[in-house]
Amino acid sequence: MHPFDIDVDETSKPLTPKQLEVARLASRGLPNERIASDLAITVGTMKLHLHQVYKKLGINTRVELVMRAEELAAR
Repeated sequence: MHPFDIDVDETSKPLTPKQLEVARLASRGLPNERIASDLAITVGTMKLHLHQVYKKLGINTRVELVMRAEELAAR
C-alpha cells in the first residue's frame, strides 16, 4: 500500500483520484513533464493538481510531500 492510499487525517479534505496519482508520482521524484505524460494530461493541469495536493496537505514543496508520505507510511 502506498502512503497516500490512507486518509491524510480527519480534518483534511480527501485527495481526488487524480490528485493521488499526481502525489504518488511526484513523491517518487518524477519531473512534471513525465507525470503529465504518464497521466495523459497537460503539464499545466498536472501543476494544478499538485498545487491542490500541497494545499490539502498543508505543504509547499516536493520535499515536504516526500516527508509527508514517509510520515503516513509509518502509521
